[in-house]
Amino acid sequence: PKPVSEYEFEGMKVAVSDVTSHAVAAGLPPEIVNSGIIGAFSKASGLVAIDILLEKLEDEFVGKQPEKNAAAAKIAHDNTAIGGI
Repeated sequence: PKPVSEYEFEGMKVAVSDVTSHAVAAGLPPEIVNSGIIGAFSKASGLVAIDILLEKLEDEFVGKQPEKNAAAAKIAHDNTAIGGI
């Protein structure tokens, strides 16, 4: 994605995260981006604390690589750039 500074949404918050590369970094296939999107949303919105989110992701993905999905969310959260407003 482009740097957050290159997006022009006047009066709006903008969040940018390369969730595909974060999924791969966590050991997931590049098409599995849902956990990264959730992590980026957590940072951008502030509605859910990342530690609670990670715990719930591990519960939700039991039998479906829970540690990798939680890692993808954490990496995306930590690497989401926020701009605008």
